[in-house]
Amino acid sequence: MKKLIAIVSCAVLMSCVALAGCAGNDVAEETEAQEENTQIANPWIDAADAAEAAEFSGIEFDADESLDAGVGKPFEVTYRAMEGMVEVTYDNAANQVIVRKGNPSLAEEGDISGDYGEYPLQWTMSLDSDVEATCFGYVENAAAKTIWTDDGYAYAVLAIPLGGDDEFGLSAESVEAYADSID
Repeated sequence: MKKLIAIVSCAVLMSCVALAGCAGNDVAEETEAQEENTQIANPWIDAADAAEAAEFSGIEFDADESLDAGVGKPFEVTYRAMEGMVEVTYDNAANQVIVRKGNPSLAEEGDISGDYGEYPLQWTMSLDSDVEATCFGYVENAAAKTIWTDDGYAYAVLAIPLGGDDEFGLSAESVEAYADSID
């Protein structure tokens, strides 16, 4: 009987050691997986208003919160900032317009939009200040993305349809109104 108890005890002990070894491998594998999925911290900070966004970013900035610009008066205007860039988002009933102003060193080829989609159409337009802006879109003269640089800053205006309509975009007059609103 003592031999049976000793054998069973040894078997239980060996099982525990084997299980402990497996658990150790799982922890090591999980740690490796976490290291592979490590992401950088989000650089954006939500701001209460344009003044706070300007303070966070270090970018002189003001925005017109009641701007209609031909796409509807916004029901909500929000601000975000990161070092060297500021953003204002106009939420309208059927669309969202995002306007950014930032340090051109943050831009790849002058594009601080954060939009890396491909558009079938590209054209240029002249803003009031005689600055040439590059527009991108799915429909002629309906800019889904507009970018430009002026006075040492890079700018971007994004028009995002909330219903998924790719044909939505801003007219030249609307782009100009948003461009004028962020100076």
